[in-house]
Amino acid sequence: MTEFKPEEKFKRLAKIGPDVLQCIACGDCREQTDYTANPQKWGVCVAREHTSGFEAFFSRGKMQIIRSLWQGKLELSKEMADVIFQCPTCNACSEACAYDMDNVALYEALRAELVDAGCGLEAHIPMNQAMVELLNPYGRDNKLKTKWLEKLDFKVKDANTEQAELLYFVGCTAALTPDIENVAVNTAKILNKLGIDFSVFGEHEVCCGS
Repeated sequence: MTEFKPEEKFKRLAKIGPDVLQCIACGDCREQTDYTANPQKWGVCVAREHTSGFEAFFSRGKMQIIRSLWQGKLELSKEMADVIFQCPTCNACSEACAYDMDNVALYEALRAELVDAGCGLEAHIPMNQAMVELLNPYGRDNKLKTKWLEKLDFKVKDANTEQAELLYFVGCTAALTPDIENVAVNTAKILNKLGIDFSVFGEHEVCCGS
């Protein structure tokens, strides 16, 4: 019988997979009570609160899934992806962890393994295509990433042609979402007020993939 070698089968998890063995399944990542609040309140995992609440939907369960994969007791599947992609990757579970584990790094590595194995979510396909073809996940013309600059009464350097001390990476959401573009506008105003020499990529800014 061939010896199972997880580091060869799971290339992405191999970099951090063994870290999952530190988990002692204490459950602090599931819920903690704030006794100082009035009334007292509890909660850690958003995914647990907004799903069926079964073990697999919060960190302790996901750690067990990764551990089982690492030990060759479980296979990647679309059903697994449906659970793993429920996580918003807020990393609140890591903040609650006594071992200070980087839980989200493990979840993201597992997601990458699922996608590599053809088990990614079909709903993500159009978004992924848009990021490749249009450089943003919203399916919008990337030239619109400069539109928010029209709200400024000063010129911002173009990082593609001009040198600056700081590069402000605006991001797709702030640059392309009208309701949120004031985040970009106000950030630029603050940088300008502080006298910081900065630039932006504008229409050439590529999605960070977050």
